[in-house]
Amino acid sequence: MREPRNRNAVLPAVWSALAATLLLPVSAAAMNLNGFLPARGEGAVALSYSVESYDEFWAGEQKVAEPALGEVETASLSLWARWGLTDRLAVVANLPYIEVSTDGFAGFEDDGLGDLEALLLFRALERSSGALGHRLVAGVGLRTPASDYEGNFPVSLGDDTTDVLLRLVYQLERGGFYLSQQVGFDSRSDDAPDGFPLHTELG
Repeated sequence: MREPRNRNAVLPAVWSALAATLLLPVSAAAMNLNGFLPARGEGAVALSYSVESYDEFWAGEQKVAEPALGEVETASLSLWARWGLTDRLAVVANLPYIEVSTDGFAGFEDDGLGDLEALLLFRALERSSGALGHRLVAGVGLRTPASDYEGNFPVSLGDDTTDVLLRLVYQLERGGFYLSQQVGFDSRSDDAPDGFPLHTELG
């Protein structure tokens, strides 16, 4: 297993405390979906780049800062792809490459592939009533580590779990506008808590 880089030596007691209480996965965000699916044999590929930084995080209900971490900065380059298997069935996948570093005295840093997400989507409903259009899309998929990163680390590249993903998306359309609401359930492996992602999109 590849070991994350650590610029400075860290006392075992400090390391254990950080690993046990301050795990900060950077790719836990759910893949955003809406009610649009490609036609059979059609698809799209896209790259996205994002940067974020923070020096406080939530430990339970308390916002805290950790001098060993200082400010955490993550940069993610994600490859997203979608392909229509039939006119009602499509596959969508997302794979991020992540760089993460901290400026605290512990000096943690790591980079590599994060968690691969892939879902099979099914258009369960597509209907118009007057000026309103309605779409309902259901999905099932997996999220799993795409590299051998160390998950038990204060700044990890992912969750280091293999999870079953369930999604349901309702979309309301009028004219050139739409409102899409995604609800989901992530059945997490190991000791990770199950997730209930919600995503609202207006376009």
